[in-house]
This record gives sequence, C-alpha cells and structure tokens, in this order.
Amino acid sequence: MLPTVHGLHLPDLPIKNRRLIADLIYFDGALLSYYRDNGRSHYLYYWCDADESYNRWLVVQVGDHTLRRFLARQITLRQLLLRTERTDAYLLDVGSDGQPARILRVELADLPDDYLPADETWYDASLSVFYDHLAARELMSMMQDSLQEAQSKLKLIEQIVSRAPEALQPAYVVS
Repeated sequence: MLPTVHGLHLPDLPIKNRRLIADLIYFDGALLSYYRDNGRSHYLYYWCDADESYNRWLVVQVGDHTLRRFLARQITLRQLLLRTERTDAYLLDVGSDGQPARILRVELADLPDDYLPADETWYDASLSVFYDHLAARELMSMMQDSLQEAQSKLKLIEQIVSRAPEALQPAYVVS
C-alpha cells in the first residue's frame, strides 16, 4: 500500500495536450519521463513509488533554463525537481492500464524525502530513450547551448584570473 500524502484530490491532471518526448532515465522501465505540451512547457514525470496495484509518479513543470542546466550536468535531478516553476506538484497513482486512478496536487515540501531522488543523481544520456526525433534534436541543442554557455563563463573567469594583479598572487617570504 502506498503511503498517504496530504494534498488536494483532483478529477483530472490540469496539464493538457502533453506528449512524451523522452524517457530521460530508463532502466528496466521509465524512471524519469520528459513531456511537453502545445505551449511548449516542460514537464517531468518522476517515478517515486509503487505497490501491487499502482505506480506513483511525481509530476512537475520545469523551466527551460533549469532543464538545460540539468541536461548539461550543472545541477542534479533533486535540484531540478526542487526548482519547479511552482511550489506545487502532482502525484499520479497509475494503474496497470496506464490510466491515473488518483491525482493529488501536493506541495513539494510535504512529500516524503524518499519520494525525491538522491543528491547525487546526475543526468546520464546513455540511460535516455527518445520518442520524438524532432524534439530530441531540440533537446540536444539545448544541451549544447548550455555547455557552450558554461564554456564561455569558464573562459571569462580564466581571463579575469590571468589579469589579476601580482598583489593578489601568493607571496612567499624566505627567511
């Protein structure tokens, strides 16, 4: 039996016209799925629990920049989920028919800690399965943009450090 989580019961998930883009983590089944709606908002479905009847999924909307940072391995999955666009999220209890049996709007702060991934969970592209090739190219482009942005920042830092006055360099005194 799945643990009771307090929240607002909903008749339907308020995210419409969503389509599966990729399973960003797939290991003997989907563990983290990426969906997008017609408005091109980003949603992640994170598998967090199961019992003999249901799989429980945590659903959150994430921002474009935050998703890019996750894909570029600049933040962990836990950090990504905790940086959602809103403080609420949804728990879906999905039956064997693939349909949600229960939908609950929850506050992330009210979730059991074990419903969130470990701090060390980083994106690993080798565990991804893409279903929409056009969206996959966009996703890969997002990853490349994030890496290029990080490289530009690193070069800027290197330039600043290389121009630092000698006074800031460590001085060694011989006695």
